[in-house]
Amino acid sequence: MPSRKVARDPAPSDALARDERLARLEEALHAHARTLASNTEPLSGALPAPRGLSSLRPVPASPEPKAVSFDFQSAVKTTVFTDGTMVEEPFDPAAMPDLNSDRR
Repeated sequence: MPSRKVARDPAPSDALARDERLARLEEALHAHARTLASNTEPLSGALPAPRGLSSLRPVPASPEPKAVSFDFQSAVKTTVFTDGTMVEEPFDPAAMPDLNSDRR
């Protein structure tokens, strides 16, 4: 007959140590929250505090791509957006063998 492992109840000292660690963690989190709440400078990347519906401004729509071109000799993809912005970025021509064929 195979032996079975029986889960044992944690010793009272284990539970006490765990409770103490959780209490210290909770205290540290509260201290950090107080520090964040008292800091008047917004953190980089932090969202501004909500100010009500009257202060909301419409977010401009992001420009949409107007044209995309691939230069297989220089391995540069150029995207032109509706607002005139042009973005150039490298690409791997080997990843697009169907587009890189000489069927002219």
